[in-house]
Amino acid sequence: MIDPSQLPFLSHEGRYETSLRTTGRLLSLRQRHSLNQSDYSYLLRQTAEWHSAFLQDVYLGALVNLASDEQLEKYEGLSRDMRIVGCYAQTELAHGSNVRGILTTATYLPEEDSFDLHTPSIEATKWWVGALGKSATHAIVFARLLVPSEGDLGMHAFMVPLRCPRTHQPLPGITVGDIGPKFGFAGVDNGFLRLNHVRVPRTELLSRFGSVLPGGKYQKPPHSKLGYAGMTSTRVNLAVRSGGQLAQAATIAIRYSIIRRQGGAGPDGREHQILNYTIQQHRLFTQLANAYALHFSGTYLTELMESYRKGVVSNAVDLDLLTELHIVSSGLKSTCSTIAAEGMEDCRKCCGGHGYSQFSGLPDMFASFVHICTAEGDNYVLTQQTTRFLLKCLSQVREGVFRSASPFTKYLSKSQAEVEAERCPVQRPEDFLSYKIQLAAFEHRASRAILTVAERLEAAVGRGLDADAAWNSVLVEVYRASFAHCLLLILSTFSQVVERNRTIPSIHVVLKRLCDLFALSQMEKDLSDLLEDGYLNRRQVGFLRDQARQLLTELRPDAVGLVDAWHFSDTVLNSAIGRRDGNVYETLFNWAQREPLNRSDVPQGVKDYLLPVISGDLSKL
Repeated sequence: MIDPSQLPFLSHEGRYETSLRTTGRLLSLRQRHSLNQSDYSYLLRQTAEWHSAFLQDVYLGALVNLASDEQLEKYEGLSRDMRIVGCYAQTELAHGSNVRGILTTATYLPEEDSFDLHTPSIEATKWWVGALGKSATHAIVFARLLVPSEGDLGMHAFMVPLRCPRTHQPLPGITVGDIGPKFGFAGVDNGFLRLNHVRVPRTELLSRFGSVLPGGKYQKPPHSKLGYAGMTSTRVNLAVRSGGQLAQAATIAIRYSIIRRQGGAGPDGREHQILNYTIQQHRLFTQLANAYALHFSGTYLTELMESYRKGVVSNAVDLDLLTELHIVSSGLKSTCSTIAAEGMEDCRKCCGGHGYSQFSGLPDMFASFVHICTAEGDNYVLTQQTTRFLLKCLSQVREGVFRSASPFTKYLSKSQAEVEAERCPVQRPEDFLSYKIQLAAFEHRASRAILTVAERLEAAVGRGLDADAAWNSVLVEVYRASFAHCLLLILSTFSQVVERNRTIPSIHVVLKRLCDLFALSQMEKDLSDLLEDGYLNRRQVGFLRDQARQLLTELRPDAVGLVDAWHFSDTVLNSAIGRRDGNVYETLFNWAQREPLNRSDVPQGVKDYLLPVISGDLSKL
């Protein structure tokens, strides 16, 4: 496999070819050493470049959730071995988050017992699909199912072969290619797809939850949301990945902040390590705490997904669990990727000028991650699903029929009068280290946020606005309510992990500090939510800040150990400034020698265009 330090010098085509080489090498190692899935997944994470094997997991998640047992028997084994390279073709040029607006059609033809898949307009072109451009042999294509005897049955998924298995050339009716350079993600061939009346057999409608019988009779799923399981699986993947990516950025920035010295001389006569400056600690330890918090919420989400998948395999789907998974994955995908993207950029800034260099690993890391903020639902749009669910729960509370399937929605049972009367009981800084105090504050914020949405919706309707206009008028509050709810969930899962480690004091004390810092930094960041109704007073805000600064001091001795605990290899980080051995400056200098411009002391462009200017002989230009 290529030396990852060479990646910044490669074009999109070069990065793509490198990613293919990496994928092939990984699969060869898996076969040669008979690696199980756990070991193979670990091996995947030890590469610096996004590649097809990563995206195959997204496709497989959709396949496992949507395909029938017979279809899985046909496709799953081949897909896991990448004899079939799959992709997840949902997003269109003109429709992304609004899945209901998808224009691609799949019309059932009774006389042929097949579906006619068609791209009716330029707006319906599938776009942004990872691995579609040049790699995928098959696509799970989402299209509107049209059955003559039933009408438009909405979005369904179809397995569509794209390329000839021998030549890899596009099949008849398939127009496919790469969408071109992107902000990041250079090693991945995001693609476009147009279907010109492409026929696929009726049996290629992925039919675990809905199918069309010969002749055209439609068998609908037991629940309308079951068809969205593929999207849910992908959102879980993205939410889980957020914590790991932020952890990598924090690792680079904290390691560099140990090596980098700047400012007045310390006790040893040398300049201060920049990690000893409080402002650097405030920025980086906050992101370290965020990374651990996102990691543990990702673990919770993964466990929830596994429980659901077991139900799918046994054909005993728990619809309450599916609803919770759908709502939680939507909210956490938005919240976790937002926190991670903002945190990664701050980690880069904490590295000063060297953070701007591709050799730091941070620019490419951020650019390849930040697409998650729009993938599988824009982060702002996606929160509407979570808040709609919370409003439904609130309505049930008011009707006296509230039944909470999730422990994270019990705060909704409080009346508005009870919420308005709440006040924080803190009397001294260390009181803010109490889980009870922290969770009460997060619950209060979430309660007020959803009550505000409900109140403003009612007022908008009272002013004569229709339902859509009323909803549009409160979208800012809708986002805030979803974010507040998800922060409560993240803090709850983090605190539970800390409590489970109470029997291991050395681990417990450090995790507790991280959890406390996560809670207090989030409260400090959004103080207006806790001040405007008097939940916190001015004196308590001072206590909160004092305690948060104390936590920075207490975490400083463990900072390096906490990032080393992630066990990211130098290959994965691909960072000259985040190396485990600390050889930052030597590595930066050595990598700079590989710059293609340095192959010659006087590049041809200088000879052709600059020397005439310097010599004053502009006639040659």
